[in-house]
Amino acid sequence: MPARGDLACVQARAPRVFARLGSRLASIVRQLRTAAPDAVIVLTGAWNFIVDDLEHTDPLIRSVDATVARSAAAGKARFAKVFPVFNPQGNSAREKGPDLHPDLHLLQG
Repeated sequence: MPARGDLACVQARAPRVFARLGSRLASIVRQLRTAAPDAVIVLTGAWNFIVDDLEHTDPLIRSVDATVARSAAAGKARFAKVFPVFNPQGNSAREKGPDLHPDLHLLQG
């Protein structure tokens, strides 16, 4: 987990970064839609892998999700919200646990 100062920096820069992310994603989806007007385009959301500080990092991940969802909607794409699957709210043991996904243990060092 980053030091508190790093988290404060991330939180301060997040709105501008998320705006740029949204703009870029919307552009990509528009290009895809132009190239394939009838295609099913699906954007996936994010999940919080920083389980040591969910209280402070979950809101950032929710903001990323909102940004991606808006970009998907603007381009008539679908949005797959995976945050509740990997980070079930109200169950901190499960949210931090290794049983979030059957293959998650393969990603851990």
